[in-house]
Amino acid sequence: WAEQLKADGIHSVADLKATHPHQIKSRYTVVLAKTVQELNGVPCFPLEESPPPKQQIIASRSFGQPVMAKAELAQAVAAHVTRAAEKLRHGQQHAGALTVFLQTNPFNHNEAQYHPGLTLPLSQPTADTAQLAALALTGLNRIYKPGFRYKKAGVMLLELCPNTQHQGELFGCRNATGNQFAASTAATNPKRARLMQTLDAINHTFGRGTLRLASEGYDHPWQMRRDKMTRAYTTLIDELLRV
Repeated sequence: WAEQLKADGIHSVADLKATHPHQIKSRYTVVLAKTVQELNGVPCFPLEESPPPKQQIIASRSFGQPVMAKAELAQAVAAHVTRAAEKLRHGQQHAGALTVFLQTNPFNHNEAQYHPGLTLPLSQPTADTAQLAALALTGLNRIYKPGFRYKKAGVMLLELCPNTQHQGELFGCRNATGNQFAASTAATNPKRARLMQTLDAINHTFGRGTLRLASEGYDHPWQMRRDKMTRAYTTLIDELLRV
């Protein structure tokens, strides 16, 4: 719209504000007309002061090349759990269940297809990356089948609730295999909660992935190709434009 606005003598926000909304609506769009009304103090767009909490969080990405090795799939799943858990804590929520899934390339009709998924409940809601990753890897071990060329992996956090709302088990906690273990999640252990806060703070300060789970690994040949991705000139010092 810039050139058309200039042609109509509107060169600044002040000029736009002084233009009658009906004129803008007839020449441009309803949205721009509402913007003019907003500039003049007339509410047109509802303000969402308290967005509704998320019902689920998904972290998934296609691989840059097909993956067959379970070890590489485990790295990808752990990395997705880490990202999903960050979002979970950012929203001050806990997850009560987790789904892990794999997918071959549905567009390659010359290859065998396999699209498994498994949902596992947590003994109690948590936002602890380590516990979520352990459960996701348990699920991966149960759905993985050798011989398939997997194109995608991901995790989905379900049964989300506020991090202030959780209920322990009457007879202690049990893991995904039914064995009893000591409760040590962020929901019940303040040290785990502080650990997750410290993890997030360090990664926020020094960059995502500065601290990570060992199960994520470091070399990720499965990552999506980003050869044509626009460089982040304003946010990454390594990608500053050189003149």
